[in-house]
Amino acid sequence: MSSKYKQKKRPEPSAKGLFPAWALALAVFLAALILYWPARNHQFTNWDDKEYVTHNPDIQKLDAQAVKYHFGREHMGNYHPLSMLSLALDYRIGGLDPKVFHTTNLLLHALASLAAFAFVRALTASAAAAFISAMLFAIHPMHVESVAWVSERKDVLYGFFLLSALWAYVNYASAPEKKHKISWYAVFSALFILSLLSKAQAVIFPVLCLLIDYFKGRGLTRPVMLEKAPLFALSLIFGLEAIHAQQTFEAIQDTSVYSYFDRILFSGYGLFTYLWKLAFPVELSAFYPYPLKIDGKFPLIFYITPVVSAGLIFIVWRFFRQNRLIVFGCLFFLASIGLVLQVLPVGGAVIAERYTYIPYLGLFMIAAHYLSDWKGMAGKITTAAILCVFALLAHNRIGIWENSLALWKDAERKSKISPKIYLNLGTAYMDASKYDSALIYTNEALRLQSKFPDALHNRGLIYYHTGRYEEAIADYTLALEYNPRLMHAWYNRSGVYWTLKQFKPALDDAIRARELGYPVDPKYIEALQQALNTK
Repeated sequence: MSSKYKQKKRPEPSAKGLFPAWALALAVFLAALILYWPARNHQFTNWDDKEYVTHNPDIQKLDAQAVKYHFGREHMGNYHPLSMLSLALDYRIGGLDPKVFHTTNLLLHALASLAAFAFVRALTASAAAAFISAMLFAIHPMHVESVAWVSERKDVLYGFFLLSALWAYVNYASAPEKKHKISWYAVFSALFILSLLSKAQAVIFPVLCLLIDYFKGRGLTRPVMLEKAPLFALSLIFGLEAIHAQQTFEAIQDTSVYSYFDRILFSGYGLFTYLWKLAFPVELSAFYPYPLKIDGKFPLIFYITPVVSAGLIFIVWRFFRQNRLIVFGCLFFLASIGLVLQVLPVGGAVIAERYTYIPYLGLFMIAAHYLSDWKGMAGKITTAAILCVFALLAHNRIGIWENSLALWKDAERKSKISPKIYLNLGTAYMDASKYDSALIYTNEALRLQSKFPDALHNRGLIYYHTGRYEEAIADYTLALEYNPRLMHAWYNRSGVYWTLKQFKPALDDAIRARELGYPVDPKYIEALQQALNTK
């Protein structure tokens, strides 16, 4: 085993390789662009893209008032004003042309891959290790979700700023003169703030800075800790805001649904799954539902994997704790993935591929060190083979994100127990005006979860489009009993009442939808009032 990173001093730069560093960096940038270029021709999906883009009037203006508006509110359970403004910029450029939005995503991912190269090279002084790490970052199939999904703009945007901030922090920590340190401190602080304004996961930055200090042997001295105080304060502020936003959006599940022991099982399962999908990124899916209990028990795998995960952590601590790079890479991964291991259950998925976007880089660095240290043709062939296999898998995965039907049919093949998957598949068929198929999948979602407001709302839409108005009203009403804040159900029920010329309940529902924040056209309210007055 190499002992290159056991010493506290910074590693010496490696000998000049076959290609200069700028050429390797350019290769990483181009690899990301070429791999994701087909995604430019993809459509929007029905997974949050309506709420973020196609049905979101908030991105249709880009002026001082719009900037103030986005910085003053949350959207979809997140506070990420820069991400929203970037979507508004895309709309300004091309309206609702999905090519513009996808192009921005792939450019940001290519820039984030470039930032990953710069960060790893600055930290390790090895262009070869930086190249392999950044190439893995650029092409790994688990990162496809973050890039090919328009609504995950926040991932590629925060990722670019965060990795750039880490690069700037390494330069700050290495700067010999105080005046240079001040400049670098200002740079990484500004980039950190930009990252926080793009996605709340950036709160982990100060912890990653401490890991960099460990890797460089700076030690936890008083000055080192004091310089982090403003960073931790920012993380605390944005972290509390993120929790508040998730609670307001009701994305944080009632903790009584799953016990503390259940959540430990989910965390262990998630950690193990992220690790094995790092090496074997197969059977990927847009949605990984929570497991169902059968006779009061989860599937056996949920009891085994936490033990295996704990065992892996023990092995690293017991046998590799003297290897600074392995410890750094593992802690980088654990610290950044720990926020999303469902200890606090958020959303309806037990794991999500997008959560690996930054965390995997720590493990990529470990792999890159050993691959770059493997001398001779065998090492080069092995590295090239790994990169080619991952690129091929990623290429195939990118194609799955072409449209909603392709995405959710693939997810259905991977899981037969998720009402969410059937709901989205039904929505895809409904958007394609294939109402018979839409009804089949929506009914399947309700079979698995009878008290599912969104599915009831969607079935109401199907009934409306097929002329079954009374059934539509019944489903909207039931959906609103389960979730009185389902603003689009209020609005759509109003539309059914309008069709039936029942103007009083139509007006009441439209006003209620507007009160909840639905963008009701004022002319519609006026038309209802006029119809009611002339009736």
